[in-house]
Amino acid sequence: MENKKYAIAALAGLVLVVGGLALWSAQKTAVPEDEVAVQEQNDLVASDARPSDVVSVDSVTLAHGGFVVIHEDAQGVPGAILGASAYLAAGMKTGVPVKLSRMTRDGELLYAMLHRDDGDQKFDPQYDLPVISGDPAIPVIMRFHSDSKAPGPGEQKL
Repeated sequence: MENKKYAIAALAGLVLVVGGLALWSAQKTAVPEDEVAVQEQNDLVASDARPSDVVSVDSVTLAHGGFVVIHEDAQGVPGAILGASAYLAAGMKTGVPVKLSRMTRDGELLYAMLHRDDGDQKFDPQYDLPVISGDPAIPVIMRFHSDSKAPGPGEQKL
C-alpha cells in the first residue's frame, strides 16, 4: 500500500514537471502578438489618376511611421523615385498627397510603395527602406496608371 502511494505521488509530480516544461516551452517559442499584427497592418490602395505632378493615394495603413513613395516603371518593376509623401504616423490615412518631381504622362505605369521611416521623419531612400510583408516576404506595393480618363477629385468612375 505504501509503495502504491509513492508511485501515485511520483506520477503526479512527473505530470506537473512535464506540464510545466511544456507551458514554459510554448511561452518561449510563441510569436508576440505585435509581431503578427505588423504584417497585417501594412496596406496600400492607389487608383488610376489623371496626369499631374501630384498623386493622391486612396488609403495607406502603416504599422510603424513611414512614407508612400511613387516610382516610375522600369520594364515592369519599380524604377526611379518620382516623389515621396510627407511623414505618416502609424495608422490609417486616406487621400495621401504625393508631390512628384515631374508631370506624369497619360498611360504611364506607376508604382506606389510603402517605406518605413528610420526615425528622423524625413524621407531618405538610402535609409527609409521598403516595408516588407507577407509570405513570401515582398514589398507593400501597388501598380496604377496615369490616365486622362480617370475620375478627378470628387468624381465617380462610371
